[in-house]
Amino acid sequence: MYFADHVRTLAHLRAQIAIIKDRRSEVYAVLTARYLAGDLIVGGGKMLRTTATKPGQSYRTVPADVVKRAYPQLWAASRVVKPHVSVTVPPRQKTAVVAAAAQAVGTLPPVPDINRPASYVARVYEGMPAVAPLDDAVAASITALREIAAVCDWDGLPIKFADGWKVGLDHLVYDPAMLEQLDPKVYDELAVDKVRETAPRVFIASVSAHADGEALASE
Repeated sequence: MYFADHVRTLAHLRAQIAIIKDRRSEVYAVLTARYLAGDLIVGGGKMLRTTATKPGQSYRTVPADVVKRAYPQLWAASRVVKPHVSVTVPPRQKTAVVAAAAQAVGTLPPVPDINRPASYVARVYEGMPAVAPLDDAVAASITALREIAAVCDWDGLPIKFADGWKVGLDHLVYDPAMLEQLDPKVYDELAVDKVRETAPRVFIASVSAHADGEALASE
């Protein structure tokens, strides 16, 4: 395969993944609604649970927009190259790419009505196509592109071709740690305290019988 073939393949694979994940998210929203309604038992020795609520983790950082506004040159110097694969389809070809991806994915289960029981919604959710094989194919395309980049001396940063396609394997991104390394005084001057929180998520858990006969779900 040529470079352009790998780029197009990557775009088609990602479009397929997006279609599946979008539908999965819609079904998951219904599953979450069933949990909130108290409909927990899904059958087959399984039930709905949520991940444990964890306290937020505080951290200190300098937001990109703050340092860019105050010290634009230092912001530019604080950018580092990090892996970030991107592919942009020309506007005139987006419809065709999405249509081809939808055909490759095939017919997906419709989103269940919010009043359907959790047992039914869970079956729909668990019956969604897996994205793991597509993820593996994406990884193979990325590996091929990196091998080509090494041969043709491409730095991996986004490039746009005459036909409108754009692809990148890496990108320049602001890194607060680099700013702190370059100018600790400016870092201390602009740093703010933030809290990183993780919202609880509903999941399908297997059920085990407790000693007193109560059904408990094991995470």
